[in-house]
Parts: sequence; structure tokens; C-alpha cells
Amino acid sequence: MIDGILSTLSALMDPSSPWIYLIAFTGGLLASFLPCSLSSLPLVIGYVSGGRRDTRSAFRLSLVFAIGMAVTYTVLATVALALGSLIGSTSRIWYMVLAVLTLLMALQLSGLFTIIPASNLQTRNTKRGYFGALVAGLLSGVFSSPCSTPVLVALLSIASVSGSVWISAFLLLCYSVGYSILSVVAGTFAGFVTKLSSSSAYGKAGKVVSIILAIALLMLSFYLFYQAF
Repeated sequence: MIDGILSTLSALMDPSSPWIYLIAFTGGLLASFLPCSLSSLPLVIGYVSGGRRDTRSAFRLSLVFAIGMAVTYTVLATVALALGSLIGSTSRIWYMVLAVLTLLMALQLSGLFTIIPASNLQTRNTKRGYFGALVAGLLSGVFSSPCSTPVLVALLSIASVSGSVWISAFLLLCYSVGYSILSVVAGTFAGFVTKLSSSSAYGKAGKVVSIILAIALLMLSFYLFYQAF
């Protein structure tokens, strides 16, 4: 049974397989659905727009925000690959480091530990308009929420051992596209988050999504530990 699980995980983690990109996209979409990820974007968009809430302007600002995140994720993917190459992406020590890091991220998502505190750095951005939205997106890519950061770290772990800058960049691009879909909707329609957050069904669904993502990261950690030995 264990051999079968490891075989499945190896197939899913294979950079040549399209499944890994679908996983990255789905991970981004699920991470954006979590309450602590979704609630911050309308505040950021509302600030950089100067309080003007027309739908077209909010939509454009949200897109620019998403582009800023995509740029940061691409840079992070390149840095992760360079770091993996420097240390030795196939070395036991590197796989062990990634396994422990991914395990910690699984614990963060499960709610057992708070390793990554919430950050409001994006809202301290003093720029307005499209440039302000871009800066906020760039910052959001680095200082993600306690919900989305664990998924991002897991994908960066995969990127660091992929051996290709193009694969790494595209992997994180798929994540950013998935993460941006709901974010753009939330940033565009002011009442969307309020209505969604007030729903008891959403609260329950958010907990289920957190558990699913935590289990997925736990399995990835198990796979990386296996690769280390």
C-alpha cells in the first residue's frame, strides 16, 4: 500500500506531468477561498482606489494587483530553483529540509500551530492607483496570508527540485492564476466578501478546505522524507 502511495505521489510530482500544474492551479484557488486570504483584498483595493468603488476601476485595480502577485511568485520560483541548485536539489539534506518545512506548513494549515503570523504590510503601502495596486500585489506575493503561505511554500519546495527555471516559473504562474480568480472577484465586487463571510456554509467549507490542504501538504512532506532516505 505504501509503495502504491509513493508511486502515485512520484507521478504527481513529476515536472513533466501536466497534473502538477493542475495541482498548483487548484492549490491557489483553494488557498484564495480561505477566510484569512479572501478578507484582506477588498481592504487593499479600497485603499489604493482612494475609496472610489466603481466596478470597472476596481476590476482593473484587482487585475494589476494579481499581476503584481504573479511577478513576485515567478521571482520566488527562480530563487527557489537557484537555492536548490546551490545546495544540491537531489541531496538528502535538502530533501530533509524541505520535508520538515512542508510538515510545519501542514501544521499551520491544520490550526495546531501558528508559525506564520498575519501581516498587514500590504495595507501600509502609501501608493495609490495602478502603481499602488501593483506594489500591493508585489508585497502580497512575498507576505502572503497565514492561509496561502503554506501552499506557496510547498510549491516552492517542488520548484526548487524541478531542475528547470521554466517549469518553476510556470508552476508558480499556475498557482497565481488560481489564486487570482477569486481575488479579482472579491476586489471587484465590494459586497462579495461580506455576503460570503456571513454565510455559515462558507465557514464550514473553509474549515474543510483547510483540512484538505493540510492533508495534501502532509502527504508531500511524507514524500520528501521518503526521497531523503
